[in-house]
Amino acid sequence: MSTPILCGIDLGTTNTLAAHFVITSGGGEVHLIESAEGDLLMPSVVHFYPGSKEYCVGRSALGFALNHPDRTFRWVKRYIGKNITWAVEIDGNELLEVNARTISARILKEALKNARREMRLPELPTEAVISVPAYFSEQERVGTKEAAEVAGLQRCRLIEEPTAAIFEFIYELKRLGQLTTRFPSGRGHVLVFDLGGGTFDVSVARLDLTNPGEPRVQIVANNGIRDLGGYNFDMELLKYGLKLASKSSPNLPILGELLVAAEELDIDGKISDREHASLISNALISAEACKQRLSSVPRREITQQFTLYLGGAAQQYVDISRGEFEDLLAPYLARIKEVLQETLAILQDNTNGEISRWEQLDEVILVGGSTRIPAIRDLIQEVIGFAPSEDVRKDLVVAKGAAIQAAIDAGLPVLQVARCTSYDYGIVDPNGTTKVVIPRGSQYPSQHKAKYKVPFSLTTRLPITIVENAGHTGDQAHAKVIKEVSYFHPLLLTGDELEVTCSIDESGLMKVFVEDPRSGEAVESSIKDISMTDDEKAQARQDVEEGISPHDAWNRYEPDRDEADGAL
Repeated sequence: MSTPILCGIDLGTTNTLAAHFVITSGGGEVHLIESAEGDLLMPSVVHFYPGSKEYCVGRSALGFALNHPDRTFRWVKRYIGKNITWAVEIDGNELLEVNARTISARILKEALKNARREMRLPELPTEAVISVPAYFSEQERVGTKEAAEVAGLQRCRLIEEPTAAIFEFIYELKRLGQLTTRFPSGRGHVLVFDLGGGTFDVSVARLDLTNPGEPRVQIVANNGIRDLGGYNFDMELLKYGLKLASKSSPNLPILGELLVAAEELDIDGKISDREHASLISNALISAEACKQRLSSVPRREITQQFTLYLGGAAQQYVDISRGEFEDLLAPYLARIKEVLQETLAILQDNTNGEISRWEQLDEVILVGGSTRIPAIRDLIQEVIGFAPSEDVRKDLVVAKGAAIQAAIDAGLPVLQVARCTSYDYGIVDPNGTTKVVIPRGSQYPSQHKAKYKVPFSLTTRLPITIVENAGHTGDQAHAKVIKEVSYFHPLLLTGDELEVTCSIDESGLMKVFVEDPRSGEAVESSIKDISMTDDEKAQARQDVEEGISPHDAWNRYEPDRDEADGAL
């Protein structure tokens, strides 16, 4: 019997990392996979070369973003559930249309190439576990699955990033024989606070360690904000720096133009003016560096210089203090605090009051590079009441957890797992009334049934709509249509009942069937808005094969190499 290929990929907004689970006599070990450029963290950046569909991924692509921003794509994970497309000029007569899914497919393809090299495989892996934010919607999960399919994966399992982090935490304690030391009662509750480059998640897990050989992990609460992360903080620093520079140099119209361009980037993911795009790309690299320096020394007031490149030799220098930076963060900190407070309420509901205060938690685990910001850590301690656990490499644990999930899927006695939904799901009838079918916090994989009363005799098709975020806030404005069923049967009359079955699979994805109990006829739902057609997937798979090695990529732009390498 062949050894299974147990591969996990953390597809991040800023960086991507792969890992694989190696079966040993003692159980197994998780190994991180380096990129072709020798990095553990591969920048989630794709660059296309002029005149062709060829592209490169990673650090070299990030370097080319400075001088070729119109052909370089970053932060695409923020748009993976949206119908936003971008055009890349192939030659004078041809444009290549791309979107967040096809760009993500190229990143995944490169991660799979790295895995093949590291694991010495004859071919690329065809199965993998890919991480997604816990608060990803149905559309975003489908978009990630489609990216995986375009990248060549025949089977793709999704795992929530905080869940993966908990897996790595528990498995490492198990491997080191420290489970009973850390949790002497054999039970406990752990909160994962995951603040990365583009998303924010909070998850709480209930641990049952009474069988140390196979610990049980049950996710009992998920919450978060899908568009809050380090990218937002970089952008706030950039905009603030531009405003300060405009005050000191009111005769430089380029500063106001760049401020408009930054707003355009936030909305559409690209900037239409090439010169502005190049300057903003430079400025965001400076903003990120400034953020990291301002976060490097805890509990101390420091000031850092933020450099704005204005084209040619023109530069503007702006001094930004930690206090000013934290003032910029204040609205985001307030949103994070609200999410934590809401999470506690969710936790109370989902545990039937077992956990009613944060002090009843045993551990708080920090994940994601943005948790290094002192103001974030101070906020957590203020709300939770105690300091989080320290971890040297917060960026590595999710990929490891995804590889552990691959081992679980292969039947290895690693962990037992139960997950819960981040949203509630409901059925909307033609009168606009929503009935919650799957409450928030429901365990999955699972299946849920509901009755749907026919409002009128069927002379036309009956629209049945499934919404996400249906009712837990009581605000229907937040509900999002994710599935639609168009049903018709000539024998159905007003008042008849249909049976609606909603099933959630192991990746948190939903299928909906409508069945007429008398005829036994069942109709499956379609997903709303974004799904790729089979022809689109086939063409995208063909385009993805055009990737080249980082070495070749670096040699394409010899005049730019020194500048790009210096920026990196």
